[in-house]
Amino acid sequence: MMKLILLVIMLTLPLQLVRAEPAFEYGVRPLTGVFDPERSLSPELTRQLTDELSKVRKRDLADVLVVVLPSTGEVPPDHLAQRFSDAWGKGPLHAVVLDATNRTDGPWIFFGGEVIYSDHNEIIPQMAKDILRRSHQEPDRESSLRAAAFEVSDMLRYLLGKVQTQGEAFRTNRLQNELDKEREKRIRKFALYGGAAALLPVIGIVALLIMGLLRRRARHFPPILWTRRFGAPYAGGNDATLDLTRRPPSS
Repeated sequence: MMKLILLVIMLTLPLQLVRAEPAFEYGVRPLTGVFDPERSLSPELTRQLTDELSKVRKRDLADVLVVVLPSTGEVPPDHLAQRFSDAWGKGPLHAVVLDATNRTDGPWIFFGGEVIYSDHNEIIPQMAKDILRRSHQEPDRESSLRAAAFEVSDMLRYLLGKVQTQGEAFRTNRLQNELDKEREKRIRKFALYGGAAALLPVIGIVALLIMGLLRRRARHFPPILWTRRFGAPYAGGNDATLDLTRRPPSS
């Protein structure tokens, strides 16, 4: 019985955790990249934003979302733009251009993705300020939103291109370092072989000198040490004779 209860808990716990996660209050991301639930933008501007941002997203992987809300409520616009970025942003670098129809101090821009934590995180805020400053100089709200969205798209393409260039430069430098190490290894190997080859004539000359010195030494037989056999004062018979005519004495 206890095993059955544990099994039921294990099966139902993941479902409860999934249900406990709050869904994004604005639903799922629109396919067009333009979220305008009140349809406050003109159809022409919506078409321009959809076509241009979709093209850039597919070609350059620069993801820009345009969000137009009737009101931001009590949430600061920057925080609300970040929430849209966390829920709908895609790619290593993306941006949300947020505007609210009940306010005149928009739009607002938020950048997300891994690239913002790279070496470019210092220049992104300044570039965003420049974009907003220029967009605020437009004559109307739609022109300001269009200028901000297109400039943000250009900025993303610039940053992504710079990241790729730096990555290629890093790979090139790493390849060059590997080639330099391989070249140094070959040089050391050639130096070792060259030193060994240079020693061979020296060894040959030394061997010839030694052979020449040995040939110039006096030639003589080695001394012979004479020893007496059986302690005799002399060897051999010399004057000793043997008489075979004499008969042995008879017994």
